[in-house]
Amino acid sequence: MTKEEKIAWLRGYRTAALEVERLRGEIERWRSLAEKVTPTLSALPASTSANGTRTETAVEQIAERCAALELALCVMAARCEATEKAIQSVPDERLRLLLRYRYIDGMTLERTADKMGVSVRWMKKLHRKAVEFLVVPP
Repeated sequence: MTKEEKIAWLRGYRTAALEVERLRGEIERWRSLAEKVTPTLSALPASTSANGTRTETAVEQIAERCAALELALCVMAARCEATEKAIQSVPDERLRLLLRYRYIDGMTLERTADKMGVSVRWMKKLHRKAVEFLVVPP
């Protein structure tokens, strides 16, 4: 597996984590919409759309997003476990820490270099070395 393919594989965990956050945001927006109270300016009852009331629609959307979130959490957990296992294949603890900061915590190389107390240039060399050692599952 090439260096680029390994890096793309490592990024899969952050992609899964971002999807979880996106779905949580959607659920929160739909909950807000369902709970929103607006005054009615007419004595006539509010009309309903062909798909039901706004609250019913929001509840349906929330249920769909919750099911998608549950699946996304399972994917994220599996990716986290696989990523951690791959990182454990790297023989040096410092290189493993670098990979965790970069691909599990989502830090930039610059932030990782600062956190580990090295220059960005040296961090790039360490990153390249860490990816070389990395054994990615098929």
